[in-house]
Amino acid sequence: MELIKVGKIVNTHGIKGELKILSRFEYKHLVFVKDQIIFIDDSSYQITNYRHHQQFELITLNGFNNINDVLLFKGKNIYVDRSSLSLDQNILATDLIGYQVFDQGLLIGEVVDLEDRGAGLLLVVQTKDKKIFIPKVDAFIENIDQHKYIINIHHWEGLYEN
Repeated sequence: MELIKVGKIVNTHGIKGELKILSRFEYKHLVFVKDQIIFIDDSSYQITNYRHHQQFELITLNGFNNINDVLLFKGKNIYVDRSSLSLDQNILATDLIGYQVFDQGLLIGEVVDLEDRGAGLLLVVQTKDKKIFIPKVDAFIENIDQHKYIINIHHWEGLYEN
């Protein structure tokens, strides 16, 4: 079993045991659904109810129907077993950390982090002298080679400017 982080419980919501989750996970529509099994610390829990509210995901867990029952989860990370997700592809954005990035055949750097600035996911690439941000969309990503851990990007004007 491979657990991947999908969010963090930032608070409770209401008095009926709902948990307020902040999630930037790219496939949260596959995670936050009724009957999905999630992991908090070393224990598994089943989601019995889900809804989206503002920028948060709100869930209720099986057997937890009161705010006092769920206070212990506040501040904890939520994980899911990777194999429980029905992904069209076998690669997640978090898997791209450590990949080498090439622009027109030349190595420009390595993916060191990911950032979500609201408009979409950005790959943070460390070059020799600075970090650059590359949107994770087809218009900028030419291809991803999972076997060689390489990302080829489409070159565009202004890529290396601050």
